[in-house]
Parts: sequence; C-alpha cells; structure tokens
Amino acid sequence: MRFVNLWPYLLYPLRAMLSRRFYFSVMLHMKGVGLTYLLIWCLVLALPGTVKVQNALQQMQALDLSSVVAQIPPSYISSQGVLSANDPADEHPQLIRNLRGDPVLVYSLNGDSVPNFEGTVPITITSHALIINTTKGPMTLPWSTIYGNEEQNFEPLQAAQMMESLFSSSFLTVWSIIALWMFSSLGFVVLIAAGLTKVLAVLIFKLRIAFALVLRLNAFGATLAGLLMFLQFFLPFSLSYIMLCLIPMFYSMSFLAYMKIVMIRSMQDIRYALDPKNPFYRWFEGQSRIREDNSFDQGPDYHSLSPEGQQERERNLQRMIKMTLEQWQQNYKHWQERNGGIFGGTDAKRNQGQGANQNSSSGSEQYRATTNEPNKAQSSNDTFQGSQEQDGASQQDVSHHTAQSSSQKDQNKDGTFVP
Repeated sequence: MRFVNLWPYLLYPLRAMLSRRFYFSVMLHMKGVGLTYLLIWCLVLALPGTVKVQNALQQMQALDLSSVVAQIPPSYISSQGVLSANDPADEHPQLIRNLRGDPVLVYSLNGDSVPNFEGTVPITITSHALIINTTKGPMTLPWSTIYGNEEQNFEPLQAAQMMESLFSSSFLTVWSIIALWMFSSLGFVVLIAAGLTKVLAVLIFKLRIAFALVLRLNAFGATLAGLLMFLQFFLPFSLSYIMLCLIPMFYSMSFLAYMKIVMIRSMQDIRYALDPKNPFYRWFEGQSRIREDNSFDQGPDYHSLSPEGQQERERNLQRMIKMTLEQWQQNYKHWQERNGGIFGGTDAKRNQGQGANQNSSSGSEQYRATTNEPNKAQSSNDTFQGSQEQDGASQQDVSHHTAQSSSQKDQNKDGTFVP
C-alpha cells in the first residue's frame, strides 16, 4: 500500500503567509488548485467556529431567549458589521430580563456598564459583536459572522425566530453554513483582489497576466484573510471587505515584484540564470541547449558538462535571451499601439529614441512567463515563451527548436507574463 506524505500539503497555509518564494510553486506547479485550496482552508477554519457556535446555541436555548430578544430595541447593522440603534435614545445601556425575572442580556453598544447593576449576564450585545459569557470565558460572535456583510435591519422578532431554528440545527448543518459563508466571502475577496492585481500589474510592472493565474495567486494570498475571519469568532473586532481585499493583493503584488527582479537578474547574469536555485532554471537550461545553427543539444545537464561545454551553453543562452528580448520588445510596442497608449503609451515614445543597448535593458523588464502542468517524467517544468507570433524565418526556426526543448515538458496552457 502506498502512503501519501501529507506534511508538505499541511504546510501550505503557513508557507502562503510567510514565504514569498512559495508562490513560484503556486505559479508553476499548481494549476487548478487555487479554489480547491481555498475551499479546504475554509472547511478547516470553520471547525473551531462551529464548536463555538454550537456551545453558544446550547447555552442560549436554556435562557428563554424568545422573551428576551423581543425586548431588544430595533437596531441597524451596517455593511462593516456595526450595530446601532434605530432610535438614538435606545443606545444607553439596558438590562433585559426573561419571563422568570432573571437578568439575561445587557444591551450596551458602547460597552458601558448598566447603572445600579453589578452582576453578570449570560449575553452582552455590543456594537460589533454578540458576547456570550461561558464558564470557560467570554465567546465573541461578530455580527458579520451572523448576518454577513450586508446592510440590514435588526428586527427582534425575526432574530428570535432565527435562533429557534438554529437551536434545532445539527453540527454538520452549522459547519456547512459557516464554511459556505467563509468560502463565499473569501471567494468575493479573491475575485476583487485578482481584478485589481491584474490592472496594477500592467500599470506598475508592465506585465500582462492571465486572469486564471492571478486568481490562483490571490487564492493563496487570501490565507491570512481567512485566518483573520476565523479570529473574529474569538476576538471582538471586525474587518471590512476593503481591508480583506488588500491582503491577497499585497501578497500577489509583492510576489510579482520579486519575480520581475529574478527575471531581470537572470537575463543580466547568465551564471545566476543557470543556477539550480533559480526558480526558472529549467527554462533557461532548455534555452541554453539551442545552438547557433538552431540544432538542439541533447547532452547532459549544464552542471554535468566540462568547463568548455558550460561556456558553449552560456553563449547559447546569451544569444537566445537577446533574440527573445528583441521579440518581446516588438510585441510590447505592438500591444501599446493596439491599446492606444492607455497603459504605458509614454514608454513607447520614450523608447523610440533609445539605442539598441537601452532597448535590450528595457526589454529585460518585459517578459512572458508561462506556467505548465507538471510532467510525468520530471518533477517541475517551467516554460517561458516570448510570443506565439513569430516574425521571420529565423524566429520560426528558433520557435521550432524551443518547442523541441520543451517536448520534455507540457504545453503552455496557463497564465502568461508578457510585455
């Protein structure tokens, strides 16, 4: 029987929050994993929250809440999960008792104590959360976890009916509801963050990125956002969608900046490009196999060659990088012309008066990176293509032999980075 080592997968959330280099693996080897990862992450985070909610429901059921909730002043919940009384006169601290006369609930939006009352009550309502006092300490349920992030009125009768239905809910039902709420909320956050990341990548880094790849990067970047949503079950705070969207955007933009630095350094330093620690090593190593006569070197790996063989590979790679940069720059100018200079049109005018060396330097900042599905014969496969539109017979030959070098790899079917 073959056992699968789950430890690397269990480290995904931690690596997604702490390791910028981890996103190279997300980009190159995890096609189609983004939404699945997000769903599993929400299911895991929903488990402790479900236990908290179930314990709260059991305690609340014994407090005759129907009569208590009916006495709560009509209130309003904002999209940020903040509760406020419809009538400002009702915002003062109030003590609410059940039909037996037992003090059950304190309605205190500002967290102030009730005058002439020094005891404790099972339930406290504040502007941000429902606080339930248990024998193990207070448990906080933010309003956003109960009502979502939509503006709505807090009607006492409807709230009482909702609680009665929750009292009869099973653990699996509550878990499914909480997990679905977290997944839909994070999915919306990832969608908005991905759209903004795609636009900012063009404006800031001059990178055009396939939306599927942007979604995948932001799905892993939303790990911390999901953790903060989970902490709302235990701590009295709430986060708006704007704050949540900024988290995956920060991770994605930080990775794109780092990736661009790696690519530029690789194109300027051949030794670094052919370093096995380089995330794009396999692509550069494949390009170094294309000889000047466009034949393909089927020899051993670069680091298994003699010094003379390594020098030949380095010269091949320098030539291929120069040709690729020229093609990328040409494609970038064509793209600017098609878009009327909306994104970086001034760059095209500025580049027209520069020499060939400056063009190559500028071109090194515009590139395409293609992520591929893992090959069965290799542990990782990285393929980068300048463009699918080749001009001239020599470019077609290079494209042909580049395809030969990538025959050991899967075909490009995912996100691209192009100038």
